[in-house]
Amino acid sequence: KELFPAYAGNEIIKTSPPANRTLPGGSMLNRNDGVIAALFRDGYLYTWSVICKKELWKGVRFPEGKLIEDVCTLPRLFFRATNFYFLDMPVIFYVQRSSSILGTGGRAVYTGLCESMLILKGQIANDGIQLTSEEKLALDLLHMQTLVWAANNYFLARLTRDKRAMAILAASLQNLRRSARLSGLHTALNSK
Repeated sequence: KELFPAYAGNEIIKTSPPANRTLPGGSMLNRNDGVIAALFRDGYLYTWSVICKKELWKGVRFPEGKLIEDVCTLPRLFFRATNFYFLDMPVIFYVQRSSSILGTGGRAVYTGLCESMLILKGQIANDGIQLTSEEKLALDLLHMQTLVWAANNYFLARLTRDKRAMAILAASLQNLRRSARLSGLHTALNSK
């Protein structure tokens, strides 16, 4: 906040790169270096946080009428890229106001995030993208964290009155159950 003295109170200043990024900065990396898994693991899926070549955007569009659409758009850019370079120092600053969509929270944010996770998984399947086991696990864990966050922040009692929100959360749970069965994670968790 010392860099932006005009912003105070409930505003959150985010930087790129994030402090919790698990990938090293200052070196050229490729997908074999675990970039996609780290993207999901870090949960830092904001398109404003990356600079990429124009060619990577060819055919990639934000889904119309959706909130939190970065979640299902940024990974598609990463799937198309061959090399990645992560900086060690922040070069992009983003102010999240308390009056912004994310700052206000509510059903639209929570269901939007869960819906974007479902859209992303559908895009991966439709595009025939093969995820490594590490990438798949990181994506499923991010999806699970998203679902828990949504349920925690938007009390289930309120969701039961919202048919669309319940349908999205139910689809998320069904998707995660199917994923866990297919990956053997369900068996591994039940054996402990």
